[in-house]
Amino acid sequence: MDKELLLTGKISKLYLRFLLPTVLGMVTHSLYCLADVLFISFAEGGTGLAALNIAMPVFTIYSAIGLMLGVGGATTIAVCVGRDDSSGANRAFTLTVVVNLVFGVGAAVIGSVFLTPLARLLGADAVLLPYVRAYLLPIQASCFGYILSATLQVLVRGDGNPRLVMIATVSGNVLNVVLDYLFVVPMGMGVFGAALATALCPFVSLAILSLHFLTRRNHVVFTRCFAQLRLLARIVKNGFSAALLELSAGIVIVLFNKALLALGGQLYVAAYAVVTNIAYVAKGIFNGIAQAAQPVISVNYGARRFERAERAAGLSVRTALIFSTAVYALFLLFSHIVVLPFSHGDAALISLSAHALRIYAVSFLFTGANTMLMYYFQSVERAALSTCVSLLRGVVFVLFGLWVLPALFGVTGVWLVVTFAELAALAVTLPMYASIHKNFARSTVVTAAV
Repeated sequence: MDKELLLTGKISKLYLRFLLPTVLGMVTHSLYCLADVLFISFAEGGTGLAALNIAMPVFTIYSAIGLMLGVGGATTIAVCVGRDDSSGANRAFTLTVVVNLVFGVGAAVIGSVFLTPLARLLGADAVLLPYVRAYLLPIQASCFGYILSATLQVLVRGDGNPRLVMIATVSGNVLNVVLDYLFVVPMGMGVFGAALATALCPFVSLAILSLHFLTRRNHVVFTRCFAQLRLLARIVKNGFSAALLELSAGIVIVLFNKALLALGGQLYVAAYAVVTNIAYVAKGIFNGIAQAAQPVISVNYGARRFERAERAAGLSVRTALIFSTAVYALFLLFSHIVVLPFSHGDAALISLSAHALRIYAVSFLFTGANTMLMYYFQSVERAALSTCVSLLRGVVFVLFGLWVLPALFGVTGVWLVVTFAELAALAVTLPMYASIHKNFARSTVVTAAV
């Protein structure tokens, strides 16, 4: 990354430089699963959609690992760069990639061997088990590529090349759509074909992302890095809250699936599959808005230029609020149109999905700000606060909501849980941010006086 530019350039221009490619990259990354929803709904109907949603937590687990190492590694590297510690940046980069590969290959082997127990653990019943197994098989066998791709996207973006990340993710997604069509429609491979397409595409993104390390724009290199447990702990600490948020999303899907199966049956799980995958794209926008600010915040924080870091954070929060309002309005006004392509003409599924989406969409008014503030805490190495936010909005408040709201409002209460969790988390997060902002303001005054 160009350290001098990040330390002296105009904040708004720096942020915009990262914003568009980062948002597009995150959205196209989330479209991997949405393409599967589209073609599986065409080929298998509601049963296929329910099976896809049962398998979805596997994606969140591997995304969580990729994000933890990517965000943790990128934050650590950026802070090292801000402190003129190029050796530390290289060690952090090397360790991030090596640990990623070791975990990914191990997960591929273990997950493939224990495929049926995994499917049952996720909630597959006798009807859905063969569909879930068929979908999980190629995903598990190739998960190391998916994890490494998620990590390199963050690392390459943090090293000052967001455009290449955008190209890599868009290319992978376009290929995914093409292969989804070929495998599912003409070749009739069903859920297995959709999963195979999704499994192959990260390797295309990986090949493109690897080009960054052959160019002059690359500022990190592989180096000898043995027994760096303290550095690994720092990387994991800096990225843990991002992983926890993603992982909690998988836990939420499992819990929602079980609640909806009990309250309404397979049709409600299919509707939730439509809603949650559409929501995944919206959350990709919010993640992109937040991640675009990370290099600017972290480098200036490392150089103790707190005022610039705060300005970048404020700009990102305002951007998130604008997008939150726009996304909410879109889903509120055009819910039937949004769900139509994923329902394959099933009138009951269309009606139920549109109704659920209108209720669920209220949560987006708060999701953008929560996501940005969580990434802000990571960017300034306040890992404990970031983890606290992730736990509250992704686990604690969700579990409480699932315990209380369905008992009060039935199935509608299930759709309200995420809104409750996001609003409650924001009420806790804002005072945390205000406290850090005040401390940085004091540090800026002291530095200026000295």
